[in-house]
This record gives sequence, structure tokens and C-alpha cells, in this order.
Amino acid sequence: MYFFPTAYPQQPFCSWISHSFVYDLQRTPQNRTKIIFRNGKTIVLDVSYGSMLNQLQRTAQFRYLLEERINLPKNRKPKESKEDDEDEFFLFT
Repeated sequence: MYFFPTAYPQQPFCSWISHSFVYDLQRTPQNRTKIIFRNGKTIVLDVSYGSMLNQLQRTAQFRYLLEERINLPKNRKPKESKEDDEDEFFLFT
């Protein structure tokens, strides 16, 4: 399971959201975010939509890279990276 924080993890009001249970994010008034879960339940957090979307996307990227690495056949090496390769991306955590 993959979770992402809603704030800096050392903050007492930080919550952790399961990436696989998020169905959608919506902007709300006063710069808040409504999270809609796959079971239909919702929660409104006092976190900006941009921050939540960034966390969701970073978790998706990490999840993809980790699962790709786990499923990589043992006799196949990862693709060699090139500095000028436009298809490459970086993961910042």
C-alpha cells in the first residue's frame, strides 16, 4: 500500500491518505481540497488543491517506478539513461 502525507509528517495535524483509495480531488472555497474516495466517502482538508495534487502525482510516480523495478526480469538491466534524453524524468522526495 502507498500512502502520502497531507502536511509535513512531523506536524500533529498531518494525516496519511492511501493512494489507491483516492478517486478524485476537487477544489473548494477558501483554498481547501475535497478528497473523494473510491467508496464514495469524502473529506475536506485545509490543504491547497495544488499541494494535494502534487502529493498524489508524486506518489503515483513513485509507485510506478517501484513496481516497474520489482517486476523487472533479473536478466534484464534497466534502460541506460542519457543526459539529453527528453523522455526521462526525475523523482523528488
